[in-house]
Amino acid sequence: ELNQSKVKSNGQSLMSYFFKNTVSNIVDSDIIISDPFSFVFNLTPNYKKQIVIVHHIDVKNEKNSLLQKFFNKILIYKIKKVKKIVVVSQFWYDFLIDYGVNEDKLKVIYNSYDISKYNISDSEKNIFRNRYKLSDKKPIIYIGVADPIKGVDDVYNELKNKNYQIVMTGSSNKAHKNTNAQFLSLDKYELRVLLSLSNVVIVMSRLNEGWSRVAHEAILSKTIVIGSGAVSYTHLTLPTKRI
Repeated sequence: ELNQSKVKSNGQSLMSYFFKNTVSNIVDSDIIISDPFSFVFNLTPNYKKQIVIVHHIDVKNEKNSLLQKFFNKILIYKIKKVKKIVVVSQFWYDFLIDYGVNEDKLKVIYNSYDISKYNISDSEKNIFRNRYKLSDKKPIIYIGVADPIKGVDDVYNELKNKNYQIVMTGSSNKAHKNTNAQFLSLDKYELRVLLSLSNVVIVMSRLNEGWSRVAHEAILSKTIVIGSGAVSYTHLTLPTKRI
């Protein structure tokens, strides 16, 4: 059962989360499964068996954030002491090996999807196209989450003078004000329709991403994916050229 008190809520400060969960709220369980954030900021007795699930470790932002550097140092130090570490790709497995984590503790378990949900009909695509007024005359290029760290500004600037319908998504638009791509806030189903409708999906994240949800879902949608070398694709496809 998920302990909701361990989940950092939107708008909750780091200090508030830390004091709430460090000493006063130790988990009373035989086995504890944690994500890196809750793992770092919770004190757990050594006799407890811990499993940590790692999707991403932000090492690229260490140069700009002392807090991020401090967080990563604690994470790597503590992660070596747990019972098992589950990573979502071979990229993060190799990454943690390079940081001195015992490979016997590591297990790769890929994120999985129900592939039947990616069989989007032409009728569903047409309804979506009409709802969001997407062109049927221009190729649709989906450039990912509307955040500069995901590379959307860079991609838009390269494509803005081309005859493309450029689309980005997210819960909020964090792209630069001059990035005039069409922004859509979609639910999970609508995002699958967009990926299926798109002619090309471009993923140019500035992060070192060991697994890309957008690329993964685009491939399941049978849509062409173009990506940067900052994103690991070898676990999603056969070895291929990367930009």
